[in-house]
Amino acid sequence: MRTIIILTFFINFNLLASESIKKTMPFSKCKQAIIDSQTPFGSKHKVIMNTEAMYMAKTFTSDADILFTCVKKSNELVITKTDK
Repeated sequence: MRTIIILTFFINFNLLASESIKKTMPFSKCKQAIIDSQTPFGSKHKVIMNTEAMYMAKTFTSDADILFTCVKKSNELVITKTDK
């Protein structure tokens, strides 16, 4: 539940066009948080990459695309918003 709240905070945070936010998080929790976030937002993510080193998924909204990236080496969650 806590990871979903974190993702909600980041997504609702007013990001500028093509801006990214980073959060330190263990890889397994990061990946699960992205997977779990599909239900509360009523959308399915398009998985771009799913390897032992990196997990990337993209969500499309009416005004922006949001890219979620988990990086195992740095234990980071990176959320990038790109305005349409």
